[in-house]
Amino acid sequence: MRTLTNNKHFLLILSILCITWCLRFFLFFLCYHGDPTQVTSHDSHTYLYPAYSLITTGHYLESSSHPMFHRTPGYPTFIALAFFLLGQQTTAIIYLQILLSAIPPLCAYFIANKLVDRRVALVAASLMIGDYLWWGFTYMILTDFLFAVVISLSLYLGVLIFTNPHFKYRVVFLLGCSLAIATLIRPVGYLLVFPVGGGVMVYLLYHRCSVRRLLLSLVMLLLASILLVGGWQVRNKIVFNTFQYTELIDFHNASVFFPENYQRYLKDYPQEVLPLAANSGQLSLRQRIKPYVELLFHYPLLTARVMSVGALKLLLGGVSSPLTRLFGYLDEIVVATPAKQALLHIRIWRAIELSQEFHVHWQSIALVFTILASNALLYFFIFIGVMISRTRPLIFNKRTFFAHLFLVGVVFYFLLFSANAAAYERFRLPFQIILDFYAAVGVVILIRCFSSVKSKPCRHS
Repeated sequence: MRTLTNNKHFLLILSILCITWCLRFFLFFLCYHGDPTQVTSHDSHTYLYPAYSLITTGHYLESSSHPMFHRTPGYPTFIALAFFLLGQQTTAIIYLQILLSAIPPLCAYFIANKLVDRRVALVAASLMIGDYLWWGFTYMILTDFLFAVVISLSLYLGVLIFTNPHFKYRVVFLLGCSLAIATLIRPVGYLLVFPVGGGVMVYLLYHRCSVRRLLLSLVMLLLASILLVGGWQVRNKIVFNTFQYTELIDFHNASVFFPENYQRYLKDYPQEVLPLAANSGQLSLRQRIKPYVELLFHYPLLTARVMSVGALKLLLGGVSSPLTRLFGYLDEIVVATPAKQALLHIRIWRAIELSQEFHVHWQSIALVFTILASNALLYFFIFIGVMISRTRPLIFNKRTFFAHLFLVGVVFYFLLFSANAAAYERFRLPFQIILDFYAAVGVVILIRCFSSVKSKPCRHS
């Protein structure tokens, strides 16, 4: 009987792999016409050049004579690996990303199977395979896809830890490695290891584990970050005379956070709070950050408003730019902004009129409408799953409580560090697997409710 169950499990995993790869490759071969702009954006060259320089010179360079400081080494190394394996062409990167795109559905399946049951696992994997956000960024040369793949592995390893206090040390070491690699790909994961480490400590203390086990687990978790992330910071100290991890951590250069994005919310913005651009290069990191810290404390309501708007943009983002690029509708989507706004306000006929006015093909508007509808369904199923499960022990129970706390904590971490006036829907990709998991719970609950109602015998008077 156990052998039969294992065979079914293996067949399900194999099916997920085959379906994901077949669909992803089919769409790419169908829509890609050899135009590199279909799979690149204005940021792509900042990863491609360091990858080429790594192959030709063995060093990470931003230009012919300037070492890399603006980007981190994770994604350029991945690109260099793709070039080494499949040849120096942009399609080599996409092929390798398509192969890796099967990992998130598998992680969703394993997480749901561990926390709930196999039915929820199948629905979660199906939602991940069909998720438009994953479809879009699989075909884009940006860090978002690879970062989200590694975070998916981290989530699965975290669930293994938070459902078994007697986890093996190699599991927590692998979790630390995945978090360190994710940080090398995108700096937004720089601080994630610390709340995760705190959660592991609380979890072990709750189960009254020994101090030795607690300390060893903490060392295993932090070791990879110390070696990999710390090693890159040592390299920056040698090359640039600073332990700063990346130039993006300089808040003045990371314009997604502050001044120009606040201007739209506060007309009489106090200019003395802003650092002078001419002198910013002569200031220390602490001096550059200080004005923005003052901004947070002097205008907390403004900050909360900007973050709230950013969170809504992040969670409810409408058009996936990579999909519009791949389908060849990018220019039309950009031009037809009024039509998109009309769709967002559910003024469908007005959107059709505007699309005709701008000579936009109906396929591009249909794409926008489909994406908006899929977002609405996703959050509806999440609401059903979370609210109904409060009264039914489907997902919330003592054994899995810390695992759910871990998943929700990861969502709040990325919302905290990504929700701003310049938030994009791609910032949602790292925790999209969590949203799809809870949506899968809602789908299964609705199916069970309809099945139970249908199976009840009719009462005749």
